[in-house]
Amino acid sequence: MVLWTAAVEGDADVAVVAAILESRGQQLGPVHVCGGKSRLDARLRGYVAAAARAPWIILRDLDRDAPCAPEWLAREPGRWRVGWVRLAVRAVEAWLLADRDAAASWLSVPVGKLPRQVEVLPDPKLVLQNLAAASRSATIRRDVVPRGSARIGPGYVDQVREYCAGRWRPDVAAGGSDSLRRLLHRLDGRNA
Repeated sequence: MVLWTAAVEGDADVAVVAAILESRGQQLGPVHVCGGKSRLDARLRGYVAAAARAPWIILRDLDRDAPCAPEWLAREPGRWRVGWVRLAVRAVEAWLLADRDAAASWLSVPVGKLPRQVEVLPDPKLVLQNLAAASRSATIRRDVVPRGSARIGPGYVDQVREYCAGRWRPDVAAGGSDSLRRLLHRLDGRNA
């Protein structure tokens, strides 16, 4: 079993990376939680250099930084080609929503409310939060829906951890998310 080092934007991303690696019989080791995309970007060069020598996965949301992942990666040709920079299109929450049955069960909403094309959503986190706001579960509403000026609900990270550890199926989600499919293929040793 390979032990991977990871660099991610935030705490919820750790659970996502751990579930992805576990789905491939791999294990997550040290994690660099950067506290946001700008801090991750400031450290990318060093992380990419480290990835040339050891198993690393660097997960970053594309958000609205470019129309597509290849365009963002091409901004500095050659800079990101080495290593494991992977972009969630548009955000890692799209990957969580792409396993529609599991997400509907987790969020306690009808599966028909979940989007079928998650990678075209301009703000997957907002979609997830809006679904949580309509949840039949008071716990989901309390934990996931942000209050006031908060960007996430008070129990958001714990809810994502629980979902990733017990319900979320990366292989199923990859059927609805090309960026996740490419990451899984890369982990499987395929050229994606």
